[in-house]
Formats: sequence, structure tokens, C-alpha cells
Amino acid sequence: MLINFQFRRFNLAMLVFSIFLFGVTPSLVSAATPPASFQRGITAFAKKDYQTALKEFRTAEKAGFRTTQLYYNLGVTSYHLKNYPESERYFLLVEKNARMQQIARYNLGLVAWRTGDLNEAIGWFEKATAQGKDKKIRALSEHMLARLKQAQQAKQSRHRSLDAGASLAVGYDDNVFLRAADIASTQSDNYLDAFAWFDVALNRNWGVNGDVSVLDYQDIDLADYDEISGGVTYQTRTQNWRLKPELKVTQSTLGSNDYQRVTDIRFTGHRPLADQATLTLRYRYSDINSLNAFYDYLEGWRQRFRVDYHKRVSAGWLRLRYQLEFNDRQDLPNISYSPTRNSFRVRLRTPWKNNWETEAALRYRNSDYPSKGGVSRNDDRWRVRLVGLKRLSKMLEAGVRYTYTDNDSNVAIRTYERNDIQAFVDLRF
Repeated sequence: MLINFQFRRFNLAMLVFSIFLFGVTPSLVSAATPPASFQRGITAFAKKDYQTALKEFRTAEKAGFRTTQLYYNLGVTSYHLKNYPESERYFLLVEKNARMQQIARYNLGLVAWRTGDLNEAIGWFEKATAQGKDKKIRALSEHMLARLKQAQQAKQSRHRSLDAGASLAVGYDDNVFLRAADIASTQSDNYLDAFAWFDVALNRNWGVNGDVSVLDYQDIDLADYDEISGGVTYQTRTQNWRLKPELKVTQSTLGSNDYQRVTDIRFTGHRPLADQATLTLRYRYSDINSLNAFYDYLEGWRQRFRVDYHKRVSAGWLRLRYQLEFNDRQDLPNISYSPTRNSFRVRLRTPWKNNWETEAALRYRNSDYPSKGGVSRNDDRWRVRLVGLKRLSKMLEAGVRYTYTDNDSNVAIRTYERNDIQAFVDLRF
């Protein structure tokens, strides 16, 4: 559908793209002395050479031609290349222009729809309908709203507001780690690891979640660990960030005894970047309370700051992570359990033919403990994880996971190596 916009400063003729019509077409814009690369981009797009169009538009941007017209064209071209995070980024820039705000919000709704965020799409279409004077865009937005709200109602009627899953693994650990003592046992054992979770969206913003996990060793009962948790979340959005504060309470048992109650306050921020990349920031504060006097030395608090960079690369999905952790526990007279930790992790997930997928991850963690009894403990831990799995259906996958851990400490009893291998099945409803 061709829509013409007449502005005092420039004339803009564009095809507003519609998910159920013809896709996306860039605006053909008249602007004051645009660089030749901008015009070449328009020409390349007309020939459906989207990669060249994107390259030329970016060249124009680097040359200093940073206009609303250019950002709109970049958003549309990125959309055609299915680079939705970058398309969203440019349309958010377009939205800052009051004259282009309505069309930008309509396009942002289409981007959100393409990425599967139904609530986000509805929010943008509602804004495009309520704000802006162009009747044609309002009509398109109202049509999209009707379709998406109908889909939303159908989704709710099928109880898809409930997201849930479960996993079951059997494994062998050649050096079982004793959680409370913070040492390896030098003993091997078989184990069963089960986990189930749910996440319910109450409305566009609020949700509740919960999970339960059971780790049961065949012989070393001291290492058995069970926990159950429940939480409430709130999701909102600024111009560039999706924000998710959360409150969660977890209660656990260790061996056959009550262990801890941990109250977590989490703040997560998620932002799409260019070139199919995303940035995630998370802060997590944990208030740790002992449920058994024997474990009072672990009471206190823990704070974690995490940065994740996630990007699509030729080999699959790459994730880079850095985490900083602080602890303040009760401790024992001669042993500290209050480390400051710096962690780095790199992970690559690669899809293969016939629904096979592999994952390789490397993590390094340094733990620096306050001096206790004249000993200043420092640990360097390396961990390698390899995973091979097959997706059996949209809901079911199965595979094998191997983890190798090497912990080097200046306190001899804390130095260990560990091999853990398991077969697992994951189910998502």
C-alpha cells in the first residue's frame, strides 16, 4: 500500500510494510545533498540486492549523513535481511522524530511480531493507533491490533500463557563435590538429577514462576541436594532496553537436613544491538539464611554483576560472559567462605543437519578469600563443558553432556580435578 507523506522540510514517499502483504520496501527520500552512497543504496534496494543496499546505507552513515530518512531506510533494509535487532534499533531512532513517530511505531510493531513478542507488538500498534494523525497508518495499526489480539485470545484459551518444562539426567561423577564444606570428596558415584519449572504470564507485565530440583547420589548421601523456589516478575521497556526486576525465594535441603533459605532480588536489562547481537546486564542480590545451626557459617549476603554479549556468527550462536561476585558470610574462625570472584566464560552453540546441535563452553573463575587464621586462600578454576544433543521434536530433546573441572588452590585440600558425564532428556511444554 503506497502512502505519501508531505512535510515542510522534505517529501517522503514510501511503502508501509505489512506482514500480510508484500514485506518491506525502503522509503525513497529527497534530502539535502545526500551522498552518492545513499542513492546507490536506493538503487540496490530497488533491484532487491539488500546486502549491497545495507552496505551503501552504512557507508552514507559513516560519512556523516545521519538523518531520519537514512535511519528509516536502514531499518527497512535490515528487516528485509531478517536482522530484526538492528531493524528495531534504527526504527527506535526514527521514533525520536515527531513527524515520523507514528510510522516508526507501526514498523516497530511489525518487528516485534516477527521476533515472536506478541505483547510488545500490540503495545507498539496501540501507540501508532492512539498517537499520530495519519488515517492510513492508523487503519493499518487497527487492523494489526485486531489480528494480534485475536491471536492473543486464542493463545490464552490454549493455556499458552503457561510456559513449563522438565529435565531428567543420569550421570557419573568421579570426584563428588561436597557443597557445604566447599571441598571435593575424592569419591566417585552415580547420580540422578531432575528439574522442573513453570513460568506464568499473568498479563503484559506481571508473571509468576517456580521450580523444583532434586540431585540424588547413589551412595554419597551427604552430597544430595534438593531445592524448591518461587518468584514474581515484572517486565517493562524503555526506548532501548527490556527490563525485568524479579523477587525469588528458594528453600533447600542438603543430605537429609534443612539447609538454606535464599531471597533473591534480580534486575535484568536486555538490549538488541546491530548485526544480530544482544547485550544483557544483570544484578543479583542474595540474602542467605541458614535453616540449620550447623550451616550458620554460610549465612550472609552475595552480590553478582553479570554482562552477557550474545551474537549470531557463521558457526552458530556465540555468548561471552563476565561476572563479578562479592560475598559477606559469617565464616568460621579459621576458614573464610566470603570470596570475591571474577569469572569469564565463552560458549558456542552450533546447529547441524537433522536437528543435531553441539555446544562447547570454557569458563575461568578466580576466587580470592579474605585472610583467616593467617591463610589467604586464592583459587583458579577452569571448567570445560561439551554437549551433543538431538532435537526429537519441538518439545523434546536428548543428549550427552561432559564437564571437566580443574581447581588449583594455594590451600592443598582445595585443589582437585573432576570429571562428570551425564545423559539427559529435556521436555518443554
